[in-house]
Amino acid sequence: MPPPCLSRCCCARYAQDVHNRPAANTSPPLPSPPPAVALSAAQRATFAALSACVLEGAPPSTEPMDAFVTRCAERLAWLPSHRQALFVQALQVLESHAAVALGIRRPRRFSQLSSAHRTRCFTSWGTSAIAPLRTAHQAIRKVVMAVYYTRAEVTQAIGYAGPLAARAPQAAWEGALPGEQRQDEPVARGAIVLPHVLAPEPPPRGVLRGADVPVDTHRRADVVVIGSGAGGAVAAARLAAAGYEVVILEAGGYATRAEFTEDEGTLNASLYADGALRTTDDGSFSLLQGETAGGSTTVNWMIMLRTPDYVLDEWARQHGVYGMSAAELAPVFDRVEREVKARAVPDDAHSANNRIIFDGARTLG
Repeated sequence: MPPPCLSRCCCARYAQDVHNRPAANTSPPLPSPPPAVALSAAQRATFAALSACVLEGAPPSTEPMDAFVTRCAERLAWLPSHRQALFVQALQVLESHAAVALGIRRPRRFSQLSSAHRTRCFTSWGTSAIAPLRTAHQAIRKVVMAVYYTRAEVTQAIGYAGPLAARAPQAAWEGALPGEQRQDEPVARGAIVLPHVLAPEPPPRGVLRGADVPVDTHRRADVVVIGSGAGGAVAAARLAAAGYEVVILEAGGYATRAEFTEDEGTLNASLYADGALRTTDDGSFSLLQGETAGGSTTVNWMIMLRTPDYVLDEWARQHGVYGMSAAELAPVFDRVEREVKARAVPDDAHSANNRIIFDGARTLG
């Protein structure tokens, strides 16, 4: 039996008894959106002007800019408080005379520039030799793009047909593939009808959500594992199988089938760390890290790749890693693939874009 999993709801952190099962579940399955980040009128005006620069050339939207800024402020609320403060500080810096002067040598406030000069200035910040300007540029751009391209009219304009559960397949690789179902393939085949509406489900045995813990609760266990992702879940399972009482603490929410609606905006915010806005400190690299029951295994692409032998050799040769040679890890890889039922993707399951890469790699040998 797998160990119990604990999750967070509405930003509450909790613990769970290994054998405890709530009699009834009334808490929301995913964390509720936190209150929007408060922006002053001046900061909203700056953000609107910056957003217009980011969205230049993007598919048009009928959404008023003020409403868009509000949606961005709501998304920013998923960031930790210190990152929220840094974002607001970035708005103030980019609005300043000094930042504009460094960008296009015009000592004026950003919101007072003409549209053309704003675009020039914002673009220049992206390649500035001054790191804080580049970081601020990246921070604005990531938030705007993350929020703008979740609106239905925008996604339709770039060719996205919407959630598959609400429509018929429109491409050969969508939905179930033709033929009969096979146990050695990780895909569905044949006439499979997916329900358009899924009823909410109670959490499985042993899962207790934070909102269901009304007061401080004390539990005893042999081992407490922090995180239910690929590392934590495997460690907890092995320990539980060995007879230990195990509790898993998970920062994210516990989502059931009903919550996976294919609504990118909602799910990105609730299933990823920092509302899918987590980045390196300089803002140059996005870190799409799952923060939900299952961690990144819940949100990743479900592709499993064995660590190549040459990488393992490099680790041993250059970094002194031992116990992880190709021969030593082969049975480990075998066991993991067997337990998760990993299978090779059949040839007719590749989408058009993946097919281009696949065929090109095959040609190159």
